[in-house]
Amino acid sequence: MRIGVVPQFLQNCEPDVEANFESSVETLVHLGARIEECDLPGAIETKPSVVGYEFYEAYKEMFERGPEAFGERVRNMLLRASKVSADRYALGAEERGKVEEVAQKQMAEWDFVIGPTSPVVAEVLGNKEGPNRRSQNTIWFNLTRQPAIAIPNGQSREGMPTSLMIAGRKFDDAGVLTVAALYQANTDHHTRRPLV
Repeated sequence: MRIGVVPQFLQNCEPDVEANFESSVETLVHLGARIEECDLPGAIETKPSVVGYEFYEAYKEMFERGPEAFGERVRNMLLRASKVSADRYALGAEERGKVEEVAQKQMAEWDFVIGPTSPVVAEVLGNKEGPNRRSQNTIWFNLTRQPAIAIPNGQSREGMPTSLMIAGRKFDDAGVLTVAALYQANTDHHTRRPLV
C-alpha cells in the first residue's frame, strides 16, 4: 500500500491527537505500508458554498419539520447553509470541479491518504466551549467526493477518543474499508469505551 500523510491535516492538532496519529502510522508501516508525506493543495483553505448547500438540501425536510431534533451546532450550521443561494451554489460547484481534478492528479501517486479525523479529541456531550474545529480535516473529502472513513485510534490522557481518517481514490470504497478492517484487526482501539 502506498499511503500519503497530509501535513495540512496535522496543523493545530492537540498533542494527544498527534501522538495517536503517529502511533497509527507506525502500525500501518508494521503492516507493510509505504508511507510518505503528500500534499493536497488547499485541503483546509478551500471551502466552497457547495458543501453547505448540499448539507442543507439533504436535511431540509427533517430540519423544517423539527429543528429541535438537531444539536445546537448542527442547527446553526443548517441555518447558515439555508441562506446559500442557487447562484453561490453554482459557483461552488464549478470550484469543486477544479478541486476534484487536483485530487485525482494527486491521488495517482497514492492508494490512500491518512490524517487525524479531527485536530481535537472528542468532546463530552453538551460541551459548548471552544471553536468548532472538528470538521476542518474532513471538508476536503466532502469537496472531492472521495470515500473516507474515521476509525478509533486511541484515547486522550483524559480517556476521550481520537480517530484516524483513511481516504481513497474516487469510487474505491472497498479499498478504504479493507484498510480500515486491517487496521482494526491489528489494534484494539475500537473495543475501548471512553473513560468520561
